[in-house]
Amino acid sequence: MKNRDFEPMRQAADLWLETLARMGSTFASVPPGSPPREAARQLRGAMMNAMSEQAEQFMRSDVFLQWMKQSLDRAIDFQKQSRQLLTQMRHGTEGVAVQDMTAIMSLLHQMEDRMLDRLDDLTDRLDRLEKAVAAPAGNGEAKGTQP
Repeated sequence: MKNRDFEPMRQAADLWLETLARMGSTFASVPPGSPPREAARQLRGAMMNAMSEQAEQFMRSDVFLQWMKQSLDRAIDFQKQSRQLLTQMRHGTEGVAVQDMTAIMSLLHQMEDRMLDRLDDLTDRLDRLEKAVAAPAGNGEAKGTQP
């Protein structure tokens, strides 16, 4: 293995070593004569602060962000493969898969839109025809009479 393969592990280890060093310095900072409860409270607070700072620093590091990206990419790939496998299984048993139903619903919606557009066109034509038929009758001329 190359040196660069161990770089992410080295960076993570450095972060944890720094956290442990901070915790150790916290133990040294507690005065010897302080009450046990107060000393424990100070130690706990200092340790939590050190750990939270280190965790935040690690989560903002390139190593962690790269791990998260790879993890999400693998999860998305796994989901795609699972869907493909389930679809193949459904088709293998002569069943209907979700993608088939989605395609049929899409086609039905397209047909519905085309039919509604066509009905709108026919309604417009009928309105124009009604106006054209009503226009001569509105001029005082009787229908069906010859001049």
